[in-house]
Amino acid sequence: MKLNILKNSFFKILMTTSVILICLGGCSYNEGAKQPPTDVQQKSEKEQINIEVTEESVNSIVKVEDYMDFTTSLCDIFKIEYLNETFASPAATYEFGDGFKYNFEMLYKDISVKNIVLGEVLDVVYYDLGEFPRTYYSFAVSDVLKGDDVSQYSIITIAETKGYRRLSRADEIYSKYGYTRYGDYSEEERENKYEIFAFYIDEPQVNIGDRYVICLSGKNSEEKYVEKGYYYYLMYDYMGKYYENENGMYERFIPEAIKIINADMYKDADTGEWTSEGEISIDKMRENLEQ
Repeated sequence: MKLNILKNSFFKILMTTSVILICLGGCSYNEGAKQPPTDVQQKSEKEQINIEVTEESVNSIVKVEDYMDFTTSLCDIFKIEYLNETFASPAATYEFGDGFKYNFEMLYKDISVKNIVLGEVLDVVYYDLGEFPRTYYSFAVSDVLKGDDVSQYSIITIAETKGYRRLSRADEIYSKYGYTRYGDYSEEERENKYEIFAFYIDEPQVNIGDRYVICLSGKNSEEKYVEKGYYYYLMYDYMGKYYENENGMYERFIPEAIKIINADMYKDADTGEWTSEGEISIDKMRENLEQ
């Protein structure tokens, strides 16, 4: 009888100690940055976890709230709570570079594309004090297809040189050229209505929850925009960004006007083949990289 009591007491003490240790371990953190998950923290930023990554496995292994936060602190940014009216900038253009003739495999091999990552948009902000407005968004990286600058299971900042600007800021630019567009609006309207700069007419805007496979530059840190940290530029504008469609596949945006007017410009200059690719799965992207 006494032996059984001793055994039970020992078992209770062991269980209590285990619970305390687990609780203490779960409460530890690194001040100023999120502690990486247990299966990641023993790896360097440049190493990847040696598992077969699928959308399901990523979501089940590591939650976004556990990602390492490498977002930057930006200067003079603003958010748009409600878009009640927007205007197309007269400076918006349909011009683009050589990216039109690149498919995914060619983008991967392009030395100017330093990083290619898969992930989701968590937050979006804007900057409109310069000649050209910018869109910045926090991006949760669930997989890295190319590059050593970005870690899997991290949150980074991405910049695009386009976006919204307040009517008052737009007229500051136009006044340099001797005219204004929005002088008939009240002061309040000029601060709460926006002009779209450099977006193609039918191009989807960046929104929270959007999922992309996206081609990026290396790390950038410009004092004009950044208080602390670094960010990455989108490469080749819309041709460097594959968005996840309703079928769970990835495809690039193609402006309708360009398809109609300059359809041949989407053909590879060497082979004459159409390179818009249509839908492509993440698995197919990985297969192309392994060839």
